[in-house]
Amino acid sequence: MSAAEGPYAWGDRQITLEEARSFADTLQLSPDERDIVARFFAEVPVTLKMRGMFFSGLTDVVQKLCGRDETLNLLAITAAPARTTAFINYSLRDFYKFYMAAARRIHPTKTLPDGMHELALLFYPIFRESAIGKTMSVFMGKDPASILKLLPKAYNTSVEGVDHMCEIGDHEATWRSKSEPFDYYPSVFSGVVEGAMRSHGAQSVAVKQAERLKDNNMHSYVFRISW
Repeated sequence: MSAAEGPYAWGDRQITLEEARSFADTLQLSPDERDIVARFFAEVPVTLKMRGMFFSGLTDVVQKLCGRDETLNLLAITAAPARTTAFINYSLRDFYKFYMAAARRIHPTKTLPDGMHELALLFYPIFRESAIGKTMSVFMGKDPASILKLLPKAYNTSVEGVDHMCEIGDHEATWRSKSEPFDYYPSVFSGVVEGAMRSHGAQSVAVKQAERLKDNNMHSYVFRISW
C-alpha cells in the first residue's frame, strides 16, 4: 500500500467524526486523548498547509530512530506523503497524522501531548536547515528577545493559514496566534519555542498559555514567554 492510499487518505475533503475516531483508534490512546484527537481531525480546516521540509525532516528523524521499514509503515498507515519538496505546501492534517503516529512510536510511555512536545523540539532545527532558515537564523543571535522577534516570521512561513505575532518586553514576551484547533497545541508550541532557543544556544525560557478562545474553526491563543 502506498502512502497515498488506504482508509486514512482523506485528500482535501472534510471528514466525519467517525472517520476521525477510526484513525485515533490506531494510536492506542487514552479515552480522553482519543476524543481530543478525533475532534481535532474532524474540525481542522483542510485549507491549512505545511511546508514539505517538515514532512521530510520528521521522516528522517523517524527513520534514524525506528529504521526504514517502520518509517515506511507509519507513512503508509497515516497516508502521509513519502516524498515532498521543501517549500511546497502539503496538508497540515496529513502532517499531524504522521506526527502523532511518530510520537506514539518513539515515545510510547509518554502521554500524547508530552510525546508531541518532544518531537516539536526538533521542528525549528529542521526549519533552520532550509535556505530561508539559514538566512533568518544569522540575525537571531543567542538572545531570547532577538530570537522571538523573528520566530513568528518563521512560523508564518512554515504553515499557511495561521497567524503569529510577538510583542517583546523586558525578559518577557507576549505571543499571539491564530492556530489549528487542537487542544494539545500548547505542547506543540512550547516545544517549537524551546527547540529554537536550544538551537541558538540561548538561555531557557518558560512558556505559559494565558488565554485560548475558539475563533470559528481555529483557536486564538495568547502565550507568555519569560526568561
